[in-house]
Amino acid sequence: MQVMTNSTIQHQAWRESVLRLISNYSAGTVFTSDRLRATVARRNLGRPHHPNAWGNVVNQASLDGLIKKTGRYVPSVIASNHKAVVAEWRRL
Repeated sequence: MQVMTNSTIQHQAWRESVLRLISNYSAGTVFTSDRLRATVARRNLGRPHHPNAWGNVVNQASLDGLIKKTGRYVPSVIASNHKAVVAEWRRL
């Protein structure tokens, strides 16, 4: 029997909200994880339990066939990323 903690339930709700947001992007929309994070913040969808959750949710959207990498990489605009490159994604 799996016990669901409040933290787990909150994370799942956050994840589903972000996946729904991605699925609502218009086909052809190009974005980065930085832009996704900014949109989530503007819409007050909350924060993930861990910074790595962003990669997980983007990966899930890719596996679900919602998005695909464009092949371009750009410097992150998030200061804590120290200009690391991030992938551009296209909504399918």
